[in-house]
Amino acid sequence: MFPGSVAWVRELREAGIKTAVVSSSRNCAAVLNYAGISDLFDTRVDGDTALELQLSGKPTPDTCSPNSASPPSGSGGAGGLVLVLNSGSSSVKFALLAPASGERILAGIAEKVGTPEAELQIRRYPDPVVTEQLPEGSYQAVISRILGHLPDAGLETAADEASGHLIGAGHRVVHGGERFTASVLVDDEVIAAIRSSSHLAPLHNPANLAGIEAVRAVRPGLPQVAVFDTAFHQTMPRAAFRYAVPEPWYTRYGVRRYGFHGTSYRFVTARTAELLE
Repeated sequence: MFPGSVAWVRELREAGIKTAVVSSSRNCAAVLNYAGISDLFDTRVDGDTALELQLSGKPTPDTCSPNSASPPSGSGGAGGLVLVLNSGSSSVKFALLAPASGERILAGIAEKVGTPEAELQIRRYPDPVVTEQLPEGSYQAVISRILGHLPDAGLETAADEASGHLIGAGHRVVHGGERFTASVLVDDEVIAAIRSSSHLAPLHNPANLAGIEAVRAVRPGLPQVAVFDTAFHQTMPRAAFRYAVPEPWYTRYGVRRYGFHGTSYRFVTARTAELLE
């Protein structure tokens, strides 16, 4: 938390107002304790709470939703399914969706990726969450196990395959630099471009790429799409994205305002426009 935010929360408490922290992260308590501010909140609702209540987590958390019942069960309808992945530095969050309806077929999270303590928590709706240990722990091992849980992993008939097979994977990529202004179909050139922007997001882009390459290794013919956090903000005018710094900082090192969390902004703005019609 920023110092100003901490001061504001303290003012609220001094005024007798109760405070709570809401987060979809399972590391919320650890972060608050490390920052020394866990005593500022009367209640904590986080990823552990969501897991206990069998609510959906990232990338589409239901933590704040009052109507957090399980989505309707079913195969997701004809036309196939799409796997959405958010590969982080030590976790992989995922959901399997029916693109036409948005129905979630399964979802989960793999944590401690890259270590022997890696574990996979997965929920196939409407069943409860199941936890598995993944001793190998690599991104490829984690992705391979996730893909092994998909409905099409054990399909036997053509009719089953038509309604439940995987037709593509979408990946959240944090930084697209100045090149990417929209989502793109992944190929070798796109992978190289994402890698070239890794210096702008060193904790995120390499992990995002690891997820893409892991899916490629297990399902080499599967179409994959990269969705960039920065793409939404690429319409900013030059006066808005440039900083008052020496020109070489921008031309050589790419120092400028890019904007982040664009996937969320795009959804919020589109949904707001729908509600205001």
